[in-house]
Amino acid sequence: METKSEAYQNHAKKMSESAPFEDYVAELMINLVKIPLINFKTKKYQFSHGENAQGFEIKWDRQFKTTGNLFIEVQERIGNMGRYVDSGIFRNDNSLYYIQGDFGLFYVFQRNILQHILETLKYVIIEINERSAKGFLLPVSMAEKYAGFKIEKEKLIAIHGLRRYFEDQKRLLTKKEM
Repeated sequence: METKSEAYQNHAKKMSESAPFEDYVAELMINLVKIPLINFKTKKYQFSHGENAQGFEIKWDRQFKTTGNLFIEVQERIGNMGRYVDSGIFRNDNSLYYIQGDFGLFYVFQRNILQHILETLKYVIIEINERSAKGFLLPVSMAEKYAGFKIEKEKLIAIHGLRRYFEDQKRLLTKKEM
């Protein structure tokens, strides 16, 4: 069984491996979409607040171009032998949006749309090889259909129009302020 120290080291390793992708996404989001992302770096803030202050969960998917599927996370394991807890699109944090892809192409989804896809289209939940997370495989063809927009080779490609896509966030913020 993994000790707390080993669990922390594994989490720190995963964070350091994905940090360059998170920085890349943050750079393109400010340059192309004009949304600055303030990413939280500590485990404490990521678990209590979310990945960043703006409500975007960022996932680096190293295999989607090979497999033709995005792995949409729904749970993660606490430690190598620990129990699974809600994560990804079901994490209880500030995330409204879900970014997934790699350095050549990433998609931006509304998190509730991914939840709806899972519930209505009945995708099978699988455990990934490292047994560190559970999720479902979303074909790239479905990502093209349901993403709000994508950034490919550092160019913004609006799928459903950015203005309409971010109106939901404004409505949510307005409701919270009331």
